[in-house]
Amino acid sequence: MCGIAGFWQRDNIPADAAVVERMVDAMAHRGPDDRGVFVREGIGLGHTRLSIMDLSERGHQPFVTADGLGVLVFNGEIYNFRELKQRLGAEGITFKSASDTEVLLYALHRWGAPAAVPQLDGIFAFAYYDLRDGTLWLARDRVGVKPLYWSRRNGTVVFSSEIKALFVHPEIPKVRDDHALTTQAVFMRVDGDWTPFAGVECLTPGSLTKITPEAITTDIYYDLYRDLDVERILANAGRPFAEQLAEFEALFRDVIERQLMSDAPVAVMCSGGIDSSYVTAVGAEFKPDLTAYVADLSGAGIHEAVKAQAVADKAGIELRRVPIDQERYLRYWPRAIHANDQPIFFPQNVMWMIVSSVVQADGFKVLLAGEGSDEVFGGYRWQKSTYDMWRGRRFQLQPWLNNKVSRKIAALLAPLWPGQDVGKWDLHPFFREPLESNILYSDAAMAPLDGLQRRLRQRQIYQKLAAVKPAAERAFLARGIDDFYTHLRTCLRSSDKMGMAVAIETRVPFLANAVIDFGYHLNFAAKWTGEEQKYIVRQASLKKIPRENVYAPKIGFGCSHDFWRKGAYFIRGGMFAEAMKWDRAAQDAVIEALREDTYRMHVYIGFEMWYQMYFNGKTPEQMSERLLAELV
Repeated sequence: MCGIAGFWQRDNIPADAAVVERMVDAMAHRGPDDRGVFVREGIGLGHTRLSIMDLSERGHQPFVTADGLGVLVFNGEIYNFRELKQRLGAEGITFKSASDTEVLLYALHRWGAPAAVPQLDGIFAFAYYDLRDGTLWLARDRVGVKPLYWSRRNGTVVFSSEIKALFVHPEIPKVRDDHALTTQAVFMRVDGDWTPFAGVECLTPGSLTKITPEAITTDIYYDLYRDLDVERILANAGRPFAEQLAEFEALFRDVIERQLMSDAPVAVMCSGGIDSSYVTAVGAEFKPDLTAYVADLSGAGIHEAVKAQAVADKAGIELRRVPIDQERYLRYWPRAIHANDQPIFFPQNVMWMIVSSVVQADGFKVLLAGEGSDEVFGGYRWQKSTYDMWRGRRFQLQPWLNNKVSRKIAALLAPLWPGQDVGKWDLHPFFREPLESNILYSDAAMAPLDGLQRRLRQRQIYQKLAAVKPAAERAFLARGIDDFYTHLRTCLRSSDKMGMAVAIETRVPFLANAVIDFGYHLNFAAKWTGEEQKYIVRQASLKKIPRENVYAPKIGFGCSHDFWRKGAYFIRGGMFAEAMKWDRAAQDAVIEALREDTYRMHVYIGFEMWYQMYFNGKTPEQMSERLLAELV
């Protein structure tokens, strides 16, 4: 929807409006329709607007209450704003706009942030300043769909929807965090709130932070592990599946209807896979003129567009294909990394940006997507691997340690932490052992890179599900919950920014409050029956999309690795070589290993391009030209 930025200064030091303006400039791409700044002693708030609800000037931000004592900058959508508006109206609040922003503002102002935020159903990040007591509140939605980054230094708190805007503020230096980069490069994920920049963090999803001169405190208003009700899972095991299916279908229809709510044009991403196809089919029932988009990839025998066309034909809607060949991909790849402010882990991010740019050029502002279903309903291969391992099947697992690249990287990193068995870092409990004291790696070995946070969380999840029997089913459900904190958050670090780089808001029905609550309280059999993962989603989809799409192998926005296959040498003399103090022989070893792992190669090339753009002054255009000259 928008971009927000600002800063708070202790002791009411006068805020510089010019700094806020420059922060807004740094992310103007997020909102080309309007912009605004609010400055008082000690506080500066900025906003750049992508108009979606109430397209008039009445939706201008920063939004100030009628009494002048509350001000809000907000990015996102509140899907239940009409219900909240009705309640506030009954309490005597009058509204001047039809925007959800104004409803959120008065909910915060009237009820207080701690009472209002848990009631929100939506995707959001906001900063609310209460002039009555000088308190600044920062919050993010439950899952972390909408980004919010912050940095604290010398009595100043700076925040923004995108990291690049933080560095506009004179108090915030741009410093590389090699600890974070090493962790992300080795484990291929983002865990926790850190970023590759020292002193810069993302606010925790599901958190509400209170900032006053006396203290900065954060409350976690939603946490999946904490709020999980194991008794509900056990009760669902006794329910007829037909009853569960009917409940899912009804709540998902309600979610789609809410997420189609917009005063601006809405489209849908349809990859041809089961999740986006189901979103497309249900969406078309509410909006017969819905337009669908698909990435039409060249190379590697990928035919997602054909599957998407079958879905569109059955739904009776238009499908627009977006051709993506090697040249187009290489031109957008550096742009995607620059837009993300951080290295990206998935080729799908680049394709998402390409498709979004076409969607925006066609006049749309909102794009529905199928992201999140695999985490919530158990669709990933590693979730199946966890279950198979616990059942004792003869299954050839390929964990991190069995990857040639990872073994070589681990060996090269080992000198950085003498006396620790780096090679066992990722032999985590879900893959190797029950969550008991005989884990194969030591606490000391894990702490330098990934910390104990994930291991402890895995142990806690498994123990909380102790009443779920047998153990294999418990482990399967536990792995899905862990993915909510790891894989999903890694994906969400990029998905918003790929669309917002070209002024497209992405909405994710499978991550709606009601769907998450329903999905994570399902019993095992509703998620996996026989060899059929995401069972309840497949059964619902069979009623609306072609059977071939429901049971087609998972591709997940597939992309030809031939696009970058020649690029392993990109790491030579680059960031990794410098940070890890690799000599030429070590670099040669890693380059050779990357040639056997083109997925990791993509990530490492991306790391190098990120470093060149953020620390060596290269532009995305310069990096694109290099890619085209050397890889085509």
